[in-house]
Amino acid sequence: MLEFLKLIVKDYGLFGLLVSSFMGSTIFLPFSVELTFPFLVKAGMPRLAIMFFAALGSLGGTLLNYSIGNKGMNYVLKYTKLDDVNRAKNLMDRYGWAGLFIVLAFPVPFPVDPLTLFCGAAKMEPKRFTTVVFTAKLLKYALTLGVISIIL
Repeated sequence: MLEFLKLIVKDYGLFGLLVSSFMGSTIFLPFSVELTFPFLVKAGMPRLAIMFFAALGSLGGTLLNYSIGNKGMNYVLKYTKLDDVNRAKNLMDRYGWAGLFIVLAFPVPFPVDPLTLFCGAAKMEPKRFTTVVFTAKLLKYALTLGVISIIL
């Protein structure tokens, strides 16, 4: 999968990153777009552009998840495990918007896609959801690029 992502990004640049990030943020093809960042940095792409396009693509994929969750949990349960959905629900009940931000901004040991589905199913306010997701992704990618800059 990583080689495929590298080809997309190499052939299509920042647009390829946007598409890859979108795909990786859906429940259909979950993967970490951050794995392409070292390749992009070595290729000379501007870090701010990497951060912005990755966050924008990720926001799009996350909004797709939100929309699917918003349309009905029966559809959601076809693509996720009930345990993941319950874990996401418990997290949101306990921590609310701050919990969503933390889970999306920092590496966590479980998939976050079910969480974004639950946000839609719970009919969370879309504008605030969008703001929290985009801000969290910007922070996550900025931190990732910072670590990559230190390593490379």
